[in-house]
Amino acid sequence: MTKRFIAACLSAVFAVFLGCAALAQQGAGAPDYASWDALAERAESALEAGVASDAELEALRAEVAARRAEFLDAESRQDSRVATLRAQIEALGPVPEDGQSEPADITERRVELTDQLIRLLAPQRAATEAYNRADGLVRELEGVLRARQADALLDLGSTPVSP
Repeated sequence: MTKRFIAACLSAVFAVFLGCAALAQQGAGAPDYASWDALAERAESALEAGVASDAELEALRAEVAARRAEFLDAESRQDSRVATLRAQIEALGPVPEDGQSEPADITERRVELTDQLIRLLAPQRAATEAYNRADGLVRELEGVLRARQADALLDLGSTPVSP
């Protein structure tokens, strides 16, 4: 009896340890949204003010583009797990219509899987939102830089033959 109890306790501790390790790994690759907000606000301020140099805008564009790539990666990181959960929910069959019921174990399993799916989709949605903001900022920064280049090319300065 004592050996079973010790084995059960050790296996429970081991399971908790593995769960914590998995959560740490999942959170380790998560984007830092606080630093992203600071960078995005800095880029938006530079665009609004319109006084940043081309070099400063290029540097901002490079930083924002790098973060955009990070968000794209975070967005697709759990795609296979999301697809698996959706397939599991679909395998349970359609939700019964009003007045009909289904076995309690299927209802319970549907709720569990749906909760897992909701928890898994939350970071994905945050990454999608951040990606869209970053993509918009990259486009704006590139637009300003292109407009400045076009203005510089079309600027009629003094000609060499002018006295």
